[in-house]
Amino acid sequence: MAIVVQMSTVKKAETEIQSSQVKSMIYYGSG
Repeated sequence: MAIVVQMSTVKKAETEIQSSQVKSMIYYGSG
């Protein structure tokens, strides 16, 4: 079970990193 929780946490972190990268791209692109 611990592995499953860890995997979902990693997936969540990856999604947050990707979305923050997209936001910074949009920010710098519009700036």
